[in-house]
Amino acid sequence: MAKGNRNDFRAHRRKLPPEAFAIWIERCDSPPSDQIDKDTWDGIVSLPDDVSIRTSDHYGSALKKFWSFWGEWICLVSAVQETVEDPTTCPIAHVACNMIDEFQASFTMPWQDSIDWHSHHCETL
Repeated sequence: MAKGNRNDFRAHRRKLPPEAFAIWIERCDSPPSDQIDKDTWDGIVSLPDDVSIRTSDHYGSALKKFWSFWGEWICLVSAVQETVEDPTTCPIAHVACNMIDEFQASFTMPWQDSIDWHSHHCETL
């Protein structure tokens, strides 16, 4: 993406509206009281944004499929948790729940390595 490309929907950041939250606390939308400095902010968001933009430039179809799988995994975790009396003591429920973060984090992993691994190990998918 070229810097300043206003036609690219990924170039804009925004906050979610209050109705996107199950519980909304008014102070969440109050003016900043201790806003982060620009250098720290740039350090936190620049690399993930850059990786996300570069990756989605070339792997949009794969990301769409992976995003769908991530959503299906959340449904699977709910089903696993419903099958046991106390999901907090069930190792399978615990690991399945932790995998949600791993799947989401994998969207920013080095893509060429993952595509090579996938094509070598997952030919039937």
